[in-house]
Amino acid sequence: MRGKVEVIWLEDNLTNREHLSRVNSIRKIIEMKGYDSNIEEINDLKKAKEMLLDPERRVDFFISDYNLGVGETGLEYLLEIRTKGLYKQFFILYSKNEYNEIRNGVIDKLKENSIELFCNFTFISLADSSPSMIKQEFSKAIDISLSRWDELNAIRGLYMCEHAELELLLRNKYACFVENRTYKDLFYQLKKSTTPVYLKQSKKVYEDWFELIEYRNLLAHTLEGYDTENGFYIKSTSDEKIVIYENQLDKCRLDLKNLKKKIIFLIKNPNRPFPL
Repeated sequence: MRGKVEVIWLEDNLTNREHLSRVNSIRKIIEMKGYDSNIEEINDLKKAKEMLLDPERRVDFFISDYNLGVGETGLEYLLEIRTKGLYKQFFILYSKNEYNEIRNGVIDKLKENSIELFCNFTFISLADSSPSMIKQEFSKAIDISLSRWDELNAIRGLYMCEHAELELLLRNKYACFVENRTYKDLFYQLKKSTTPVYLKQSKKVYEDWFELIEYRNLLAHTLEGYDTENGFYIKSTSDEKIVIYENQLDKCRLDLKNLKKKIIFLIKNPNRPFPL
């Protein structure tokens, strides 16, 4: 399981008491979610941009002040991040200004760039907000930015849960609840009970099902990582070829859902053709 959240925080006044308090709050919010944090604080826009040049560097989300001094704004940093192809990383922009005061800057960026510039983005106004409200807004933003982590880890649980249901169906079918008969044993018993004609028709389902059983076992123990092309992933510690990337999650869920439907039909009707 991934243990550390990597954050780049751009703020022109790093010694400001309010900033120090916000950093401490963010660190506590992350820790309360069960993660450690590595918050790298930068006070120079140029240096912050240079940090994006390392293709191996993993950043989970960015935080930036809007007003960076000398005519520079956090929107410039946002633009640089998206220009580097980093659209998945969440960007939190905050300011003591009201949103209306930075609206023109946002509109100008939209005129010059695609609307995708503001995907995975939120703005937090520090004006006229109590410390507790500000903390709550940051907490909401972090919830969103870390949701992919939870989703990626949850896919393992989904595989386990779906197989538990399929195993229960097999055990109910054969009235078999003894521990010495494994899930695979029951799988082979069902396959053996399928006549040659229907076994030929359902060959692909049986093959995919067996592969899925192996997949589930191999996902029992995983490591997390980050790939510059495909984003975050989990990888089996038993077989490095078993990898699920975050951009594959929708397909994984859909494939699992569709295959499960076929398997359930097969369990209930091993010697009937699949419905069209």
